[in-house]
Amino acid sequence: MNRNFARYASPFSLGLLAILLAAGALLALAGRLALDAYFADESRRALKSRAELVAGEFWARHRELLGRLPVAPDAARLARLRKETAAQARRAGITDFTVRDLAGLVLFSSLPPTARLPETDAGALDRARRGEVVVTAPGPGPVAVYLPLTRGDGVTEAVAQVRLRPPAIPPARADLWRRLSWSLAAALAAVFVLTLFMVRRWLPAMVGLPYRGRRISLDPLTEVLNRGAFLAGMGRELGRLREAGGEAALLLANVAGFRDINDSLGHRVGDAILQEVARRLRQVVRVDDVVGRMDGDEFTVFLAPIRDPGELEVLAQRIQEAMQVPVTAGGHRLAVRLSIGAALYPRHGDDIDTLLHAADSALHAVRRNGGGYRLYSGEKGSSPTAGRPRRADLERALEEQEFVLFFQPKVDAFTAQVVGAEALLRWQHPERGLVSPAEFVPVLEETGLIVPVGEWVLREACRLNRQWMDEGLEIVPVAVNVASQQFRTPGFVESVRLALKATRLPARYLEVEMTESCLMEDVDSNITTLQALSDMGLSIAIDDFGTGYSSLSYLQRFPIDTIKIDRSFVTNVHDRTDNDNAAIVTAIMALSHSLRLKVVAEGVEAPQELSFLYGMGCRIIQGFLFSRPLGQYEFAELLHDAARLQHTLEQVRASLGAR
Repeated sequence: MNRNFARYASPFSLGLLAILLAAGALLALAGRLALDAYFADESRRALKSRAELVAGEFWARHRELLGRLPVAPDAARLARLRKETAAQARRAGITDFTVRDLAGLVLFSSLPPTARLPETDAGALDRARRGEVVVTAPGPGPVAVYLPLTRGDGVTEAVAQVRLRPPAIPPARADLWRRLSWSLAAALAAVFVLTLFMVRRWLPAMVGLPYRGRRISLDPLTEVLNRGAFLAGMGRELGRLREAGGEAALLLANVAGFRDINDSLGHRVGDAILQEVARRLRQVVRVDDVVGRMDGDEFTVFLAPIRDPGELEVLAQRIQEAMQVPVTAGGHRLAVRLSIGAALYPRHGDDIDTLLHAADSALHAVRRNGGGYRLYSGEKGSSPTAGRPRRADLERALEEQEFVLFFQPKVDAFTAQVVGAEALLRWQHPERGLVSPAEFVPVLEETGLIVPVGEWVLREACRLNRQWMDEGLEIVPVAVNVASQQFRTPGFVESVRLALKATRLPARYLEVEMTESCLMEDVDSNITTLQALSDMGLSIAIDDFGTGYSSLSYLQRFPIDTIKIDRSFVTNVHDRTDNDNAAIVTAIMALSHSLRLKVVAEGVEAPQELSFLYGMGCRIIQGFLFSRPLGQYEFAELLHDAARLQHTLEQVRASLGAR
């Protein structure tokens, strides 16, 4: 008993109890005031109704008599009227009843002639002359009601001052207050117990921590989960996924050349690098993702659930971009590169060991190729030496129409309207399901298959857009990424012309995207090709702008319409502690405005990023903040329901307003 009491009677629990008691006292006071105000209002309304009824009936019966006063007083009749009115007033809970003319002279009072007339509120009397009913409570005594007495056409002829005894406190109020007090006490007790139990039991379990406390389960150097806590949390999450269904992913990452850094610069520098890597990992992962340190320079990230394997590619790219800023440690400024391997649940394994084995296999393959990111390419239970997709597999995929297009909307951040979309290539494998482009696009580029596959993407994007047009949907321009090899093909312009002709799609609904580095390979030839596309009526966009180090003089020569800000500059652009991205985005916006170009910001995921970009004049947004990439039918539904994203925009605005 004493041990349990000591466990829960911690400074946290006592502080929580004190906060709840203070909150309860404030709520009780507010409730009492609200209850008193409610019953006071009800009481005033009842008194006002009673006064209006009595005064209206009195004036209707005796208007003719009182209208002759003070010119022709009838003392005997007034005495009888005073006596009758006083008796009726007492039965109605009225203390006294006084009638004054518009000049303020007393025409009648239920009080005896020798009694002192009640004091009059001049302001209330004046308001009553203008036709308003006024209720005043000058003190603990009677409540005074001032009300106009009118003739048949509504013109005020006199003013009545009716004083009534305030009603006693109704038993209902005392009973209601007692019930509310007990309910409030029970609610506070429940909140205290539930919060204490969540903090000490549920919350640690949700993030993969044992019951004994968070600090014990953190890696002391990097402040992320240690190996045991990470694997325990991952095991619990996999158990839930087996029951409820869904997909998850495991990422393994290590620091390239870390051993050399330790050997040459010392462990203090190495420890500082590990701490910085852990900090940046925590910054870029999703809120629900869990980061851990397995051993040495190896980190883990567990993502559950995931909807699309493409999310892994996005996260891996964000991690790599976060590592681009050099780390300063021990007086040294060092570039940090990560090698990342990934595996999917349940595709590559349905238990911890199998997933770790698959992710580790992908990590070793990446390290052999000099770093980067790779998703495990084998199947569940396959050999860890299984390689990437073969050329024959991709040729068969193209022939069997296994490639599909997803569409990520471009949204006007002011109106929440879809103003465009980017077509994204996916591989719908008959056995493996949806395959990330990070796994097969490099093979397409190495084998040259990127050219026929790129032509298929071009035709398919045009066909689907024309299909949506024929269905009566509000269609928007669709952007198609063109690889460098495809763009340099002699027949590229003609292939675009044929795709538009075959699908009968107006050229203004097709946009061609090329990377900045692609355009800088052969400037003169590329300008000729771009001009031919522009003459056809297509829009031309530079993708990943800012990463290719292009010359401003060349940009002026390119017939481009749109600049797409690379997501590496958008990430944390609002962070005041690092203004590099903000400065770059500001410069890009100034350049685009001077060249009269549209700007699209890629990879927008945080409301604060949207706020900064909108403030800089960038209205067109592409990123997970508004929508993930959608299949063709989902995107058609979005075009059909154009107002669907309005709710998302309202939530973003609300979150920004609450900060």
